Amino acid sequence: MKTSWTHAETMVRFVVALGWLLAMPMMVHAQGPFDISVLPIDEENRFSNVGAFIVAVVDEEGNVVARRAHCSGTLIQNQVFLTAGHCTGPGKFGIPPNVQLFVSLAVNALDQSTWLPATRVTFPHPSLPPCPGPAGCDPTIGKVFHAGDPGIQDTGLIFLEQPVHHIAPARLAAPGVLQTPKGAQTPMTIVGYPQPTPDFEESDWDGLRRFRTSTLDTVLDETWATWSLPSNVCFGDSGAPIVLNLRAGGGAQTERLVANVSDGGIDCLSANTNARLDTEAVHSWIRQTIREVLGDDFEMQNSDGERHASGSELPPCPAREAGQAQRDLRWLARAPRSLPRHAGRVSAGEWWSTRLTSLATAADAPSEKPSPDAAPATRG
Repeated sequence: MKTSWTHAETMVRFVVALGWLLAMPMMVHAQGPFDISVLPIDEENRFSNVGAFIVAVVDEEGNVVARRAHCSGTLIQNQVFLTAGHCTGPGKFGIPPNVQLFVSLAVNALDQSTWLPATRVTFPHPSLPPCPGPAGCDPTIGKVFHAGDPGIQDTGLIFLEQPVHHIAPARLAAPGVLQTPKGAQTPMTIVGYPQPTPDFEESDWDGLRRFRTSTLDTVLDETWATWSLPSNVCFGDSGAPIVLNLRAGGGAQTERLVANVSDGGIDCLSANTNARLDTEAVHSWIRQTIREVLGDDFEMQNSDGERHASGSELPPCPAREAGQAQRDLRWLARAPRSLPRHAGRVSAGEWWSTRLTSLATAADAPSEKPSPDAAPATRG
């Protein structure tokens, strides 16, 4: 009798355990669809350096007649806006004359009085595969690349026609922050301009800046990391900053930009794989691009707000620079010659003339072979 009862008890436990396991997928799906109403609106303009990158259609007089798309991003220098690479990739292949690029740093980005004209030249990270429009290369829905693919930095830069002086730019985190206990254990904030539903039209967007809390899950490699699920990251959030506060209650002064949004999942819940910004490699690319376009030095900040070693340049690499110059020349030959004035210093024609001359000089320069005793060059 005792043996029979033990066997029955074991079977009951097995059935209960099996039922629980079978129910797990149902529990995951029971989270329900993405609900934008649970995301707080930044009504107090707490994240004033976070904005929307807007692609608009204009008439012959330059008046906006429609919106084509938008992404999110961050002002990191008074004339530089950082967003996702897949938001800037199509622009590298030329922008139609009836399309204008804008950035809004307002809580309600649909207020056209806040739209700041951007230049007609976009700068995706050079690791991004070619992604001409209109299909582009959004990793959530496209096949050009997927979030998490090794070696791809899904980050891009937009340059404003005029500098912004009334908003403090965001600061990038020091290299390696995500691999420290602080990065692993501290809740972070994702701030962006999401669409209300995965099945959306651009006209459905309410234009509002929203934020949510997320925690780091896994650092995948030098360019990617994942955050907690459900992501509550939707279309329109691409390029949105992921912000780490180095000290609880420290406010904006101790906030650092550690990543930009790349993929929140086709349902805006099931993925949260994003591009790291806490690496020396991406810092170097940002510095180099800003220097080439604006002639300005871009200082990186450490946890105490002081300039640190990441502000130094990479060792010279003539072969890398000549190869990049050749690629730039091929691209510039196709790009529109309409880069506006930069900080009032030079005209568009003067800038293009100087830029093409410097690139041609670099492209024609002979590559220097290191001596057998020389230290290996740092990869660019």
